Amino acid sequence: MKKVLLAGYYGENNIGDEAIAEALIKELKRRGYEVLMLSGDRVTSSQLYGVEAYNRQRLQDMKTAIKSCDFVILGGGSLIQDVTSTYSLWYYTGFINLCRIMGKHIYIAYQGIGPITKKTNELITKITLNRSKKLWIRDEISIDTLREIGVVKPNITLSSDAVFMLNPPSRDQISVLLAKAGIRTEDGRPIIGISPRPWGTQDKAGVFAKIADECINRFNAKIVFYAFHKNEDVKYINDICSRMTNRAYIVADSYLPSEIMGMMGAMTLNIGVRLHSLIFSAKMGVPLLGVSYDPKIDGFLDMLGMSPVCTYSELSKEQIMPAVSWIMKNTFPVDNMLNAINDFEKLTIRSLDEILLESEMEG
Repeated sequence: MKKVLLAGYYGENNIGDEAIAEALIKELKRRGYEVLMLSGDRVTSSQLYGVEAYNRQRLQDMKTAIKSCDFVILGGGSLIQDVTSTYSLWYYTGFINLCRIMGKHIYIAYQGIGPITKKTNELITKITLNRSKKLWIRDEISIDTLREIGVVKPNITLSSDAVFMLNPPSRDQISVLLAKAGIRTEDGRPIIGISPRPWGTQDKAGVFAKIADECINRFNAKIVFYAFHKNEDVKYINDICSRMTNRAYIVADSYLPSEIMGMMGAMTLNIGVRLHSLIFSAKMGVPLLGVSYDPKIDGFLDMLGMSPVCTYSELSKEQIMPAVSWIMKNTFPVDNMLNAINDFEKLTIRSLDEILLESEMEG
């Protein structure tokens, strides 16, 4: 049985990245591969996914994991960028080069690239990725970014996001999860999911509170806040709720990403800042409104034939509520969205097919 090492921003309490891990692990296991992974929380990752996990922050652990596998997949997320920090870009480009130095093939897949703001980081990315034979990139904006900084040697293929391979639990299981969170669905009231995030120096907690209260007052809706990055979002959501005049629900416990996806599928509408909250909503066929703080939001919505309802800096009740009102009163084009999602799922599976075929050919 061949061993594949998954690397990414795993084990860091980020639901989006964990969704990528869960999707890839389930699909690779289904195909008969043994999966190893690098994780910021190796004990939890091992328990959640039934894999052997190594510490992603310890060089010796990384070397041991690379040595133990047959090949490596750097599997998704916005990893190669310097907006959150230059360290992120240096870490992942360094890891790619470490794999090559150790003689292991590394497949860079399902990646969002950029923004890259510093010329030095553009050069590091250009040199590192131009040594690849092929790259599987999740959106056209990221492909354009690669071309602009001079990554021209690899064959660059559009792959979409690995999360499109992930499937939710059964409806019965979802009902149990919602009930445990105190969210009743049988009373017929609309339920609106909101997945916020703090960003930069802009304090939008009061704005989110006004939007949530307005949804409750105008539509008799229930509001469910989803914390996609516990280290950041829980505190922020608590701040939002403290500014509300009505009660809201918070989903922040330890759920598998597929379970969060299923819970979001029970919403009437999802308003998301976090990319994977929008992906979950689209995958489940639930109307969505995206707030853009990063080109990856625009890139994903563009692939659905949609645009952001506003940017993060423009976020206000006046920007959001007309769009919410329209969705509550009209038929959202869910079929068109699901057709697009079906195409994305085919892209992700085809990309994995190509990666595994190349791994076999390269030995």
